[in-house]
Amino acid sequence: MTIDKINKIQAIQTIQNLKKVKENANVKNQSENDNITISSKAQEALELSKLVNKIAAQECLRTEKIADAKEKIASGYYLKEQVTEKVAEKIAEILI
Repeated sequence: MTIDKINKIQAIQTIQNLKKVKENANVKNQSENDNITISSKAQEALELSKLVNKIAAQECLRTEKIADAKEKIASGYYLKEQVTEKVAEKIAEILI
């Protein structure tokens, strides 16, 4: 008698497990049809964030260029004849 009860319990558990498997399969099928839409405000925020990061990266480069220029000024680099000629040529190109 005890063995019969165990077999019935196992059969019930097997049926319950099969139901769970079918339910999970239905959930997987539903998730394949799910869509996500991003609001226009979120898209604008993303674009703004990208621009802010780009500007921050450029400011970092600019500070490096400024530091380099200050160092060259202090060392007298721009007083060399070759450098002054190049600067004059660049100014002439802009003006012409």
